[in-house]
Amino acid sequence: MARCLTITLNASVDQTYLLDRLRLGSLTRARCKRAMAGGKGNNVARVLGTLGQEVTATGLLGGEPGRFIDRELRAAGIATAFTWIAGDSRSCLTFIEQETGTVTEVLEPGPIITSIEAETLLRALPALVADAAFVVVCGSLPTGLPAGFFPELLRIARASGAFLAVDTSGDALRQAVGSGADLITPNAAELAALSDGPSDPDALIAYAHTQIAGATTQWPPTVLLSLGKDGAALISQHGIHHAAPPPDLPIVNTVGCGDALLAGFIDARARGEPNCDALAAGVATGSAAALEEVAGVVVPAHVARLRARITARPWRQACGHDREED
Repeated sequence: MARCLTITLNASVDQTYLLDRLRLGSLTRARCKRAMAGGKGNNVARVLGTLGQEVTATGLLGGEPGRFIDRELRAAGIATAFTWIAGDSRSCLTFIEQETGTVTEVLEPGPIITSIEAETLLRALPALVADAAFVVVCGSLPTGLPAGFFPELLRIARASGAFLAVDTSGDALRQAVGSGADLITPNAAELAALSDGPSDPDALIAYAHTQIAGATTQWPPTVLLSLGKDGAALISQHGIHHAAPPPDLPIVNTVGCGDALLAGFIDARARGEPNCDALAAGVATGSAAALEEVAGVVVPAHVARLRARITARPWRQACGHDREED
C-alpha cells in the first residue's frame, strides 16, 4: 500500500439528481438526490481509498459546503489536510434522465481565492508531499490564484520525488506539460484544445506522441488520454497502447469516469504493475465507475470482473504502423 496525496483546488459538493426527464422551462420532479464530496481530486481520492490505497486529500475548502466535503471524505476513510478559505466551496449538479440516459451537468465557478489563502496552501505542501509516493493534482483552478501559483505548486510536488500526475485543462494543462509531471491525463477535448488541431483520435495520439511524450525536454510526461466510450490510450516516449471497455457495458453515468481511470492507473502502478497493465486496470476502473449513479464511486468486485475482460494492446495507426512500448 502506497501513500497517495490528492490536491483539489476547486472542490465541490456533487449533487446528482435522478429524474424521468429534464423538462427545460417547466416543472421537473426528481426521483431522488444524492450529495457527495466532489471535485476531480476528491473523486480520485475516494476511488484510491476504495481500492485499498492510503490517501490524504488536500487543497482548498470553504464554508458549510467545505465542511460537508471534509466530513464525507473522512467518513470514507480518507485523511484530510485542507487549507480553509473565506469563500464557500461550490456545488456541481448532475441530472440523469432515466427515460433517455442523457446526463446534464451544471458546474458552479467556485470561490475567489485570496493571495494569502493561496500562499497558506503552498506553505503547507512541502510537509504533505514529503512522504507521498504519488501526488495527484486534479481539476480546474479557482479564480484569484496569483500568477505563478500553479507552477510553484507543481514544483513543490515534483521536488518531493513522488510520482506526479496532473489532470487539468486549458492554461493549467499547458503549464503541466513542461512542469516535470510524470503523467498528464487529458480527455480528447482538452488535448484538442491544447494542440489547436484536428480532434480525431489518430491526430491527438500523434500530437501527444511527438509534441508531449516525445518532446526534447528534461522530463517529458507520459500521456493517459481518455477516449470516452473507446477507453484510453497511453502515450510515452517508448510507444502507444490502447485499452477499451467491453462493448456491452451498461452505462449509467459517465461523470467522473476519467477520475476513476486515473485512480485505477495509479493504484496499479502503486502495486508495481507496468504501464500497459496499469492502463488496462485504469480502463477497468473507469468502466466500473460508469455503472454507478454518482461520480467517484466504484465497487471493487466490478473492477475485478471488468479487468479480466480488458487488455492493453499496441495502437494501430490508420496508416498501418504499429508502435510498440517496451
